[in-house]
Amino acid sequence: MFGHADCGGIHALLTGDPAIDEEHIFIHRWLQIADEARRRTLIIARDRPIEMQLRILEQETIKTSLAIS
Repeated sequence: MFGHADCGGIHALLTGDPAIDEEHIFIHRWLQIADEARRRTLIIARDRPIEMQLRILEQETIKTSLAIS
């Protein structure tokens, strides 16, 4: 389940952190699941400060989590 504040995964999802790759299979899989939330966030908040984008992305990943559970 997604949804905690200041999550490193959320930051990696938004910024495309290259340190997260297929060697970290659990995190890589999570990022694939959450990618739709990232796309929605960029549509909603592309021109907003990064802190706001991260907060919106946190909320969008919660929506994603609820939709798949």
